Amino acid sequence: MFKKRTLELKELTKYNSNNRSKQSRDIIRAVKYANIEQVISLLTKVSDINIVDKKGNSLLHLAILHNQVSVLEYLLKIPTLNLDSCNKNKETPLTFAIKSGRRSLAQMMHSALCKKLKIHYIEGGVDVDMNAFLGRGTFGEVYKGKYNGQNVAVKKLFVNATFSLSMLKREIEAMQRCQSPYLLRLIAVSDLNSTRPKLILDYMDSGDLRGYLSKKKNKQSVAIHYSTLELAWAIANGLADIHSYGFIHRDLKSQNIFLCTKNYIKLADFGLTRDAYNTKTLSVGTPQWTAPEVFSSEYYGTPSDIYSFGVVLTELDTFELPYSNQNFTQQAFYNGVCNGKLRPTVSANCPSWYKNLVEKCLEHNPQKRPTAPEVIDILYNRLYLDNHDES
Repeated sequence: MFKKRTLELKELTKYNSNNRSKQSRDIIRAVKYANIEQVISLLTKVSDINIVDKKGNSLLHLAILHNQVSVLEYLLKIPTLNLDSCNKNKETPLTFAIKSGRRSLAQMMHSALCKKLKIHYIEGGVDVDMNAFLGRGTFGEVYKGKYNGQNVAVKKLFVNATFSLSMLKREIEAMQRCQSPYLLRLIAVSDLNSTRPKLILDYMDSGDLRGYLSKKKNKQSVAIHYSTLELAWAIANGLADIHSYGFIHRDLKSQNIFLCTKNYIKLADFGLTRDAYNTKTLSVGTPQWTAPEVFSSEYYGTPSDIYSFGVVLTELDTFELPYSNQNFTQQAFYNGVCNGKLRPTVSANCPSWYKNLVEKCLEHNPQKRPTAPEVIDILYNRLYLDNHDES
């Protein structure tokens, strides 16, 4: 009798397992072919909706893979669905959307995450590891820390006569407005009304782009490999989003682009982001990446960021800091940039289309530079459409 009961239980377990597998396959198929009614019907019949395929892709990954907008919209409304699960390639749905070149789906994923993870204003509440120094900027220092059990970057700011509390609040407002999957996310603000407020940001475990390129140049190991095009793609998309909100970055450089095994590629340092076509305020960025009109004019706009992007493109090609192979005085440098005779260079084996893009971005006349969306179109054609030769 006992053996018979055991066999019955095994058969029932096998039946339930097979039934769950069939349900999962049916749901995955419905997602693939955008059968939204079937997706809704089938999901009501399963106890766990966090289904994955053999590659570890969740339903969100699959909706993005097959470009099923209506299915993704529906899935993102389900409160119990895990928005941040990784597939076997360690890609979250957001990272997967960015890598797939699906801008609108990446924005949908990012918006859903932002709704779930609203910015908090707190007093204290963050553990800062003063032995884990990450970097220093004009108005503060960055350390690794812990917030709500997760690793974060903590930017400790110095509020003083140069950088006032009202200026900081405007910067926070700009970060809140510039919600983009390509920009470093502000998680929380601590001790806002003190003289030492802190911005709590996503922690990027692979450091900045400058460090990554230096390792590549010296043939050192890196945590994750990125192609030149995917780096350029993420950076250009970040700029496009900043500009679409009516801001300019003003200090785009390889040290302000961060890499992560989970969060992918993000633009950072919004301490210098300002309204587009505004007069000079605070610092004007770092000289090697600075457009000529920023040196010589009281007014400049989004084209100055495109110039900086062009300089970063030369870094992606050569792995070198801009102008690292040239010697000149500071005055000679300013004169050369401002008169259009001095520009960073690409390598001898740089593809002609890439060199052409660099030259367009580094045009002396700001009006002749491409816009960020135009750059995106060029990169999209190279990354996701027809195969091209290297010329």
